Amino acid sequence: MALAEDIGVVPLHHLRATWAYRNGLVVKPRSDGFTYAMNIRPAARP
Repeated sequence: MALAEDIGVVPLHHLRATWAYRNGLVVKPRSDGFTYAMNIRPAARP
């Protein structure tokens, strides 16, 4: 057994998604971090 096969993995980076958009829009975030135009909609008017 090689040493490389007997080691653990320690995650050192956790992806955080950040979105910026103008007033009047609503963005539905995705768990995979991708942003698609079809997930951006006009906000409901008050």
